[in-house]
Amino acid sequence: MNRRTLAFTAGAMLAVAAPASAVPPAQPNGTVPSVKKKSEPAGSAKDAKGAAAGRVVTVPLRAQNGSGENGTATLRQSGPNVVVVLRLQGAPATAQPAHIHAGTCAQLDPKPKYPLASVTGGSSTTTVKGVTLAQLTGARNAINVHQSAAQLKKYVSCGNLTAKTT
Repeated sequence: MNRRTLAFTAGAMLAVAAPASAVPPAQPNGTVPSVKKKSEPAGSAKDAKGAAAGRVVTVPLRAQNGSGENGTATLRQSGPNVVVVLRLQGAPATAQPAHIHAGTCAQLDPKPKYPLASVTGGSSTTTVKGVTLAQLTGARNAINVHQSAAQLKKYVSCGNLTAKTT
């Protein structure tokens, strides 16, 4: 049975080809243990393709301009996309625009790189399509929350995305 597993079910024969190294040996009770996949490190080929799903980065969001709005941004790789969840304490019930900008909180490019769902009542969730955590943390980027749509130039909370946050 060289590199093949044969099974007989209700008189039918089923042949499955598999490399011997891919199938673990059967246990004494006749069961075959499951094969666990290795996780890929950030920046690997699989991560760049978005296949390393489940990797999570948490970034502290610090209050700016006396807002008192502190919290976290949690970023999770989900296939070829990144899910960004923002949570802010002390935020108003009204919508506050949020974005990922190039630069740092101290030196932010005012033009948004990726729009995020507005923070309403202290939280928002956005799926940023076609980007990886490695791309977001490998360059100088920051998550920024604005006072309101009418006051975009007033920043109320910010957090830097860097390789150190991973």
